[in-house]
Amino acid sequence: AKLVAMLRNPADRFYSAYNMGMKEHVTRASAFKNEQTRRMQRATRQPSRDAYLHRRELRQLQQANYTEFAASLDGWIECAPTCETEITIVRLFFDYGMYAKHLSKYIDAFGRDRLLILRSEDFFEEPWPSIKAVLEFRGLDSSAEMQKKLIDSGGKLNKNSGR
Repeated sequence: AKLVAMLRNPADRFYSAYNMGMKEHVTRASAFKNEQTRRMQRATRQPSRDAYLHRRELRQLQQANYTEFAASLDGWIECAPTCETEITIVRLFFDYGMYAKHLSKYIDAFGRDRLLILRSEDFFEEPWPSIKAVLEFRGLDSSAEMQKKLIDSGGKLNKNSGR
């Protein structure tokens, strides 16, 4: 077996995970607050001030941006990897982004020579060199003719189609 790992810049991956986590937090907070507001309105039969405060709080949560993220980063780095107050955020950065730790399991099992490591940024900037590296790693045709076939087919060559 030969394995290919395409890795994203750990800092970019962390920021993306942070944004996803904030979106999930906002969604959960919104659902909880909406239910509370509905219950209060049913009980009093009138719109509550809480509904206004809830909408304002959600807007503030949704405005979490890179500036807020960057301002928090030094604190997370300082207390990692055992930061008690931000364990989820720190785990996202210091565990998931520690690629060597995770890849070492595969290297131990299969050997370093059976693992090709690529950067996703390189692939998205210019796909062919990464595709060529994978083809050569697998011992497959990586000629200019193959590149043209892949481009012409939109990357969907069917090995069983007779082409």
